[in-house]
Parts: sequence; C-alpha cells; structure tokens
Amino acid sequence: MKKIQIVLSLFWALLLTACGGGGGNGSDGGAVVVPPPNNSPVLDAVGDQILFEGTSQVIVTLSASDADGDSLTFSLAGADASFFGITTSNELVPSAAFDFEAPSDDGENNVYEILIVVSDGNASDDEALSITIQDALEGRVVDGPVSGARVVVTGESGSVADAVETDDEGFWLIPEEIDTQSLQVKSTGGVDTATGKELSDLVLISDVPVDASGSINVNAITTVLSTAETMEQKTQILQRLGIDASPDELIASDIWEEASAGSEAAQAAQRINAKLNLIILTTQTIVSSSTGDSFDAEASVLAVAAAIADSVIESDEPDLASSDLVAEVITEAVSVAAPDSDVPVEVVEAVADAVADTNTILGDEAIDPTSETAAGLSAAGQEDLQEAVEHVSTGQTDVGTFEEETDPEILYGDVPVEDDTPDTDGDGLADPVDPDDDNDGVRDGDDAFPLDPAESVDTDGDGIGNNADTDDDNDGVADA
Repeated sequence: MKKIQIVLSLFWALLLTACGGGGGNGSDGGAVVVPPPNNSPVLDAVGDQILFEGTSQVIVTLSASDADGDSLTFSLAGADASFFGITTSNELVPSAAFDFEAPSDDGENNVYEILIVVSDGNASDDEALSITIQDALEGRVVDGPVSGARVVVTGESGSVADAVETDDEGFWLIPEEIDTQSLQVKSTGGVDTATGKELSDLVLISDVPVDASGSINVNAITTVLSTAETMEQKTQILQRLGIDASPDELIASDIWEEASAGSEAAQAAQRINAKLNLIILTTQTIVSSSTGDSFDAEASVLAVAAAIADSVIESDEPDLASSDLVAEVITEAVSVAAPDSDVPVEVVEAVADAVADTNTILGDEAIDPTSETAAGLSAAGQEDLQEAVEHVSTGQTDVGTFEEETDPEILYGDVPVEDDTPDTDGDGLADPVDPDDDNDGVRDGDDAFPLDPAESVDTDGDGIGNNADTDDDNDGVADA
C-alpha cells in the first residue's frame, strides 16, 4: 500500500509540472516561447529613370527600411535585368554603356524593364520600373583619330555644355540635353593616334546638323565647310573636292572607320582630309612664327579654312597638291591671321612646294590612308616639315637650307613601305612615297606619264605623250 502511495505522489507531481501548476506566482514554468511575426521590408520608391547613352554613371542609390532591423539585400529581376548591376553600396548601375543606335533591351526600343527586389531573407518587397536610354550628342575627331582633344559645343552666346575629352580612338560624347539649333562642335589639341604626334594648336570644327541624332564627325573637311556661309557653298566645296555626299552626310560619316573597312569613297575622302590637315597645320606654323605670344590657334585655323574654301569654290578643279593653290591659301590666311607679318614671297613659295610634294604622295591611290605608310607620311609632315617651316619663317634658315631639309628623300626616306615596292627612278624612294616617280621634274599628280621620264604631257589625251606625238592637239595637222 505504501508503494502505491509513493507512485501516485510521483505521478501527480509530474502532472502538475507538465501543466504549469505548483504555484500562483505567474511564472511560465518553462513553457515554449512563440516568436513575434516577421515584418516585411519596405523598398523606398525609385520611379522610372532616364540614362544617357555612352555613360556608366550611377542611376540611383537603392534604400529600404525594415521594422525588425533585419539585414537587407537587393537584387534584380525582369526581362532586362542582365543589363544592370547593384554595387556593394546599393547603387543601381549599367553593366556596360548603352548605345542608343543599337538598343539591346527586350523590346528593342531603348526602354529597359527591370524589377528591383529587397529581401530580409524571409519576406520581400519590389518595384517594377523602366529605364529609358536617351540619345546623346556624339561623334569623332579625325586627323588620324585624335585622342585627348578638348571638345566643346558652342552657339552664338558661347559654350552650351560642359567640355569633354575624346577617348583613345577619338570618340566624344556629351551626356546633356542640348538644343542643337545653330551650333558648332570645336575640338582643340590632342594626339593623332595614327602618328603619335601631339597637335596642341590644332583646332577642328564641325557644324551641328539640324538632325543631330547621328554621329557628328569633326575633321579638316568639316572645318573648311564650317566657314562657308550657305548650304549651297558647302555643297559646292564638296563637289569641287570630288566628294559625293551632302554636307550633312559628310558630317555623319566616320570616314576613318569606313576607310579602314575598305570603302573606296571613304579612303578618297580621308586622303583629302589628310591633305587639308597638312595645309592647315603648315599655315598655322607660319602664323605662329609671325605672331609669337599673340598667336590665336582658332583664328589661324578659321583664316586658312576660309582661304581654302574660297580657292576651292573659285577653281573648277582644285588641286590640293598644287604649289600655286597652296601658296595662294597661305598668303591669304597669313594676311588675315597675321596682318602685320611680312613673310617673304620666296619663303611662301618654297613652303608651298614642300606641302605640294607631301600632298602628292598623300593623294596616291596606291596608299591606304589608314595604313602605316600613310601614318609615316603624316608624321613627317607634322613634325620634320613643321620644324623646317618654323625655321625658314623666322629666318633661322634660308630657303636653300629649307629645300635641302624638305627634300622628299630626307623627309620620307624612313617611311615604311611594303617589301618589293618599285622605285622607278632609282632614287632610293619607293614610288608610293616619291612625289616624282620618274624624276622628270614634274610631280606625279601633274604628270600624264608619271613612270615615263621622257613624257609628262598629253595635250589631246590620245595616250601618246607630246614628245612622241606628231599631232599634239589632234587637229589633223602635223606639229612640224
């Protein structure tokens, strides 16, 4: 009986313990604690966004709150989520710069749809938004491609946007909304990436077309066009130069890229561009030598570009490799940009001859204008020729010395050419870098028979040089 009482006592004790009994002091006596419910995080509103093409800037910094103080993480979802990322600072950024002209979004309309999600590990909040890519004013500066050039967009009242710098391939982009009416793009300085030469005084200009949605390319051709007052004159300049394009089409054309891809029309345009660049640069050197500290790079370029435009318009078939045309341009530009200077005529003529020699070679259709050979020619024109021009312009050397220093064999003897390239006259200069292949004293561009030292003129165009032709004018009467 006693054993039964002991067992019953233990049973009731255990039962009371399990039921929380045994006292009235309010203690839970070890009962299971149920945690409070989790509060979902709340994403701060983001809203639709606009981003200029070509930029990798932070779009927005994400933020959220959590009543429980839980650690939060952000993530992306949606059709176009792969084009964006979130930094460790919770910044929404593009994975790469966008190209307005080549949309990659799911709808291919430059509107990228994403879902921003914030989570505490158990619950989440999200917001769907659109990021619209906006077209930017953009283009390229080309002598060869010019890197590190300062680019500004100007109107009648001055600059209308912050200046930017061209990248390693000469491209520039202005991520601002701009009213493009009656504007110009101006590029100053930079390094010609084809030659490696710094061109600190080079100023190139381009009008901004009414439709500025395409690329705006800035080069010597557009600089000459910018000085013409009417669209008719601009069109006439291109026609006289042999460029089959409207002014707006030329401005929108990346002639360097197209020439590199093998376009014959673009290669022809780039040859013209190279010749114009040399005339501009050389005239600048003369003006700078004459004006010293008062030298104005932009004014000198505008003067020579306007002189080129006038000469081209006034000539039915302007030849940028003509000594007469180059001398005319230099004389006119110097009179405008350095009116108090007195550059001797013989100096102008000697310089014009040297420029004409170089432009004859730069215009050779056998030379790819984006090749190492063309770069070597341009480099010699940008450095060695300009040094000689400066010396003769300031009187440090005389014309005779200048002519020796600028002899083609001196200037271009080290320009790289392909192996087994012919040297017709055996003067040590391969034909592509020799302005007078047959050494008859007539530049190849003016020579009807550039490889025949006995002939240079074919008056009647019958394929027989005048020296061998018994009827030079083909009038049926023998010359004798």
